[in-house]
Amino acid sequence: MYEEYGAKSFNLVKFEEGIKKGLSRQDAALGTITGMWATEKGFNKVNFIEDAYDIENRVEVIFEK
Repeated sequence: MYEEYGAKSFNLVKFEEGIKKGLSRQDAALGTITGMWATEKGFNKVNFIEDAYDIENRVEVIFEK
């Protein structure tokens, strides 16, 4: 399904790239496709679901206003 991105979602790949560039977790999340869409809609706060945080496999967030 996500073979072009190493079997990871495009959002996770973009998040990892942001972290590698030295961005904070919040800024990296906002730099994903979903994060950019959320920001356009006024959702610019990022809350991480810590139980689901595993940068190698998954990151779950809730975007809030």
